[in-house]
Amino acid sequence: MLINKTMFKEMTRCKTYYGLQKIYRKKNRAFLNNLSEIKRQEILDLMYDNKTFEDLIGKETDFYMKPYYDDVEKEGIKEVNKLLNIQMEYKDIRKQKKLEYKDKSGHSFETFADGFFEDEEDFYLLEVKSCSSNTIIGKNNRFTMEKGIYELTNKKDDKTMKDILNLYNRYSDVGKYIYDATFSYYLSTKSNPKNKNIKVYLAVLNSDYILDINKITVDNKYPEDLNGNYVISVFNLSDIVKENLIILIEDMKILINLIENNQYHKPILGKYCSYNKQENCMFNPICFNPFKISGSILEYYRQMRYDDMNNGKILLSDVSEEELTTNKTRLQRNCFVNNERYVNKEKIKAGIGLISYPIYYLDFETFQSPLPRFEGEWPNAQSLFQFSLHVERKEGICDIDKNHYSFLVSDYKDYRKELCKELIHLIDLTNGGTVLVYNQTFEKQRIEELIKFYPEFSEKLELINKHIFDLMYLLAGNKNMYEELGYSDDLFNFYDNKLQGSFSIKKVLPIFSNLNYQNLDVKNGLEAQEAYSKFRYLEKEDIELERKKLIDYCKLDTWSMVLILRELKKLIITE
Repeated sequence: MLINKTMFKEMTRCKTYYGLQKIYRKKNRAFLNNLSEIKRQEILDLMYDNKTFEDLIGKETDFYMKPYYDDVEKEGIKEVNKLLNIQMEYKDIRKQKKLEYKDKSGHSFETFADGFFEDEEDFYLLEVKSCSSNTIIGKNNRFTMEKGIYELTNKKDDKTMKDILNLYNRYSDVGKYIYDATFSYYLSTKSNPKNKNIKVYLAVLNSDYILDINKITVDNKYPEDLNGNYVISVFNLSDIVKENLIILIEDMKILINLIENNQYHKPILGKYCSYNKQENCMFNPICFNPFKISGSILEYYRQMRYDDMNNGKILLSDVSEEELTTNKTRLQRNCFVNNERYVNKEKIKAGIGLISYPIYYLDFETFQSPLPRFEGEWPNAQSLFQFSLHVERKEGICDIDKNHYSFLVSDYKDYRKELCKELIHLIDLTNGGTVLVYNQTFEKQRIEELIKFYPEFSEKLELINKHIFDLMYLLAGNKNMYEELGYSDDLFNFYDNKLQGSFSIKKVLPIFSNLNYQNLDVKNGLEAQEAYSKFRYLEKEDIELERKKLIDYCKLDTWSMVLILRELKKLIITE
């Protein structure tokens, strides 16, 4: 069996993955020693539509981001060459160095090195990732800079040691990158007949780097910034991967045993499933299928009760009230058991009392490019390209079209200043008012960034930030805001079983209106980012088609807020 790095990581998540991937790949031809044809068909029915044969679980991949990741790889190799005085070459995946190993049983393992170089004594191996250096360094500085390269710190205090241990947890934010490098290192030890010294490095994006477009040249798109930072940070992982090798080899033994036994294992759920995360297992729809019902235990607010799920508890009511540790989860359980909605009219009314007219309903859309594109940006910055604004000058007077204003760039160039000017032109807070957003952290951060980019507009931008009110607070509550209003409880202000434990605007909107996002061409923020990325290469007329989709999507975001506030006002009168 041929196993590449991605397959190895997936197949060593848990014992269930091996059997499921075999069924997914071979369908009715899949044979597992302990699996009946009936059970196999049950699983296949969850994987493929039995009429159209459509793949129901295949993960959508962000192929549109590949050119951006390729650029990071080029810059990573360039920086490592400079620091180590070597000559790694950036190559097409088909020409990259293949690291491979076949064990005694005939199982083959392989991966392609992002960067590779060898001389008479040393064997250099490079992993390149598009994450930020702060993720690798950690809160307690587990790495320190030495001669331009980060080395593992010698500090031994408790906080730092706890941070260092995360390097060896493949499911931590940093450990997943170390595990990747360890797999490559292991295969390199099997491709090293002359027993050369293997050096392993990780290149990531420098969190502190700020792009200065005035210093860009034809040969250097990311020049040293004003503070002496380079766009890439390099980490020496040589000793770390050696220590981590014990864990990987043990995982490999378990995997080989699974392959040899060729059995199906009942799912045992855990953190390794990465449920609802970017790196989630593709078979989550299979393993979590029993919980895809109304009132599922998955709906508990900000909790994943794996032990309960593995012990057969499926519904919210299967967990006793005594087992729940928060008032919010107890409230959820009570709403489900009694099939009722919870509304704290008094708190909602008090929160609404903080909102003054005119109301500016605001939503931003951004593109997160790994490498900075515009002046003053940094790696993985959220670069603004669009906003939607509905304006309600007097209570109840706001039309979806007549009172809607929009800004959206016309191509892939930098229009942040124009966006900023239009924003402060449309939002007039001279005589007071409210800027209403949903989940304010995002919008506030973007405005703070605009202040850094364009200090000449700081006064008006700061005024906008000062007048921001988070509509979600009226529903989910907010401890600080409501304590200032004299309330001490930490419950939701509003809960309906249809929310299913989420206060995302896409869950809230259908409760208060018959509108939803399903009929739109762009349905969420990731799809909006993909649509904008096409501006990079589309002709003008094709860009206009994408712009129409983006305007419709962002417009619904702000109109949703208008409707939700309108219905909340009715609710506190009638409920």
